[in-house]
Amino acid sequence: MADQLTEHLGDVVYNLSFRRDAARFLSLPKESVDELADLVERHGRFDVPSGDVLRFEQVCDLEDQGRQVLAAAQLIRQAVRRIGPSDERRQSLTDFAALMKVDPFQPDVFSRFFSELPKLEREERRNAAVAVAPTVVESQLYCDLRVLSHGSVEESEFVPVVVARLQFDESVAGQQALFVQLTEESLADLKREIEQVEASMQGIRDRLGNHLYVRDQSDRI
Repeated sequence: MADQLTEHLGDVVYNLSFRRDAARFLSLPKESVDELADLVERHGRFDVPSGDVLRFEQVCDLEDQGRQVLAAAQLIRQAVRRIGPSDERRQSLTDFAALMKVDPFQPDVFSRFFSELPKLEREERRNAAVAVAPTVVESQLYCDLRVLSHGSVEESEFVPVVVARLQFDESVAGQQALFVQLTEESLADLKREIEQVEASMQGIRDRLGNHLYVRDQSDRI
C-alpha cells in the first residue's frame, strides 16, 4: 500500500531535498505537528507569513528549514488525503516513513494533521476554482505627471497618468508583477466598470447567501 502514497507523490519522491525535508517532517514530535496543523489552519494555507515560519522553526528546532518542511508537509498531506480508508492511509504512511528512513515513526502523532482541516480545505477548493486564469493578489496605483513641453513653469505642459502595479499568483509573460498605465479617461472608465461589477457581486451575494464562499477578512496580513 505504500505504492499509493509514492504514486500520488510522483517523481518528487526521488528528489534528495524532498526526502530530507519529508524525513524532518515525519520525525516531528506531537506538539510540533499540532503546532503545524494550527498554523496552516489559522491561515488557510501553507504559504504562511515569515514571522510565523520563524516561530515554527524555533518551536521545532528546524534551523532555517521551516519553509522546506512546510512544503514537504503540504505535498505529503495532499497525497495522503487521496488514499481511501484510514487503515490504508496509516499503513501507507508508515511504509513511506520507513522509505524515508524515519525510525521510530508514530502515525498517531500525525492523526490531526492528516484529518480534515476545514479552513485549509476550503481555501484549497477556492484556489482550485479560480485557477483558470492568473489572479491579481496585490495592486498598487501611482499618479505620475508626463511632460508634454518643457520651459518655464508657466510655459510647461503636463498630462497626468496613473501607473498600476499588478502582482499575480503565478508568472505572467515571465513576470510575477506587471506595470500598466491608465490615462485619466481610462481610469474613469475603469472606476465605472468596477462599480458595475461590485453591484453584480452584491446581487449574487444577496441571492446565494450562505451558499457563497467569502474569504475570511481577518486572515489578511
